[in-house]
Amino acid sequence: MEKDAPIISDDDYTRILIVSNIRPSVCVQRSRSRACGYLIRIQIKIPNMNGRIAEYLMKMGLKPREVYTKPNEINKVLRLTKGLEEFVHSTESLEHVRLLNGRIKQPTTHSEVLETLDRIDTIISEGDGSES
Repeated sequence: MEKDAPIISDDDYTRILIVSNIRPSVCVQRSRSRACGYLIRIQIKIPNMNGRIAEYLMKMGLKPREVYTKPNEINKVLRLTKGLEEFVHSTESLEHVRLLNGRIKQPTTHSEVLETLDRIDTIISEGDGSES
């Protein structure tokens, strides 16, 4: 090994592992359990939760689980991606989650579902500079 070769720490390696496994998304799905008929939420999934990833998330103050939906938890996971965006499966989805996190609430009526979907479209189009 060369003298000047950079060495990656275990924490850096784990961070890259997490970032390359996250699946940020805007979840819109039919639901019989919701009065409005839809589940609409911002989420980040981390499949392949192994010991190393779980330990790192616990050090960050996160309870290890496959799906994060609370804005403060999503913010903690988003902090991991800073500077490593190219390792995320979908950079477009990552940007959507960044734009929408904490700005969307679960609707309770059908009219609120329509308003929420319009709000999502508006926020995303404003964020990427395009028009609806």
